[in-house]
Amino acid sequence: MNTLLDEWSYIAILSAAGIYVGAFLAFAFAMAARASSGSSATTRSGTIATALAWLGLILHAVGVLLRGISAGVVPWATMYEFTITATLMIVAVFLVATIWVNLKYLGVFVTGFVVLALAVATVFFWRPTTTLAVALDSYWLLIHVVVAMLGTAFFALGAGISGMQLLKSRNEHKAERAAAETANAEEVSSDPADPGLGGAGFAAFAEGGVSTATLIRSGSEAKSHGEDANAGTGEGEEVRRSRLARFLASLPNVDDLEQMSYRVNIIGFVFWTFTLIFGALWAQKAWGRYWGWDVKEVWTFIIWTIYAGYLHARATRGWRGDRAAWLAIAGFLAIVFNFTIVNIYFKGWHAYSGL
Repeated sequence: MNTLLDEWSYIAILSAAGIYVGAFLAFAFAMAARASSGSSATTRSGTIATALAWLGLILHAVGVLLRGISAGVVPWATMYEFTITATLMIVAVFLVATIWVNLKYLGVFVTGFVVLALAVATVFFWRPTTTLAVALDSYWLLIHVVVAMLGTAFFALGAGISGMQLLKSRNEHKAERAAAETANAEEVSSDPADPGLGGAGFAAFAEGGVSTATLIRSGSEAKSHGEDANAGTGEGEEVRRSRLARFLASLPNVDDLEQMSYRVNIIGFVFWTFTLIFGALWAQKAWGRYWGWDVKEVWTFIIWTIYAGYLHARATRGWRGDRAAWLAIAGFLAIVFNFTIVNIYFKGWHAYSGL
């Protein structure tokens, strides 16, 4: 064990986290620019954000590499090591994907999640490098955990895309309802047989004392006075909503976002399937059985079942739109639960976190 290398690794990880914070802020500025313009074109802030994310990735990789050299084994045997390596893969998958597809609108989600994960890892999970447990001292540590981290990376990306899909879908539904209400109001106001202004207005109209135009104008003036009274509180909210609407309008359409999430989750599901298979083979080698209903094994299978259900329902049952997006997000939340709550509070054969 090399203590000095371990310290340099820790510094590199902290430095990477700091650069990711800068990338997060730059991505947020890029998002604000998209909200102002309604355009998906890459802005200067977006270019800076991407450059910072690549720089953070390099430092992140150096930190992971130094940790591995210090330990003398692959650096994902503990919760701290798994976190720094899995988040490295999440950023790498995101940045490589942006080379072919414009996914910079996910930058805030990806960098924000990675910064939070690294903060938790460095504060609560860090432990000095130690000798591997006997059950972990196997080539299966390299194979099994790598595919698990790759699956996690793709599922994280899929969850982010599904989140954007839900936001865009909700905004479109609101716009459709508002348009329908406006159309109904215009239809009512243009119908002389039904001014729609209550009993007194209708009586005056029926007596011929008030013209239709006057009634409509009176109603408009009353509405205007009400709007003026609330202008101070409603104007800021209206501006905020219009900016969000412009940002969401700059994203791909809902169907494209859903298709993109579906494809990303298919890749993640393939990796997760191999995670289960390789885990069973490793369990046979280490403990003499393929399956033992250990809590970690059960949760890994639950996650696989959620994504299998998502893929099957979408392909055969027509589960499209919001339901499919929520199921994809639920699968990723199950992964986070499995890594945090299950690892920390449920002890079993997989209790190698070092906490």
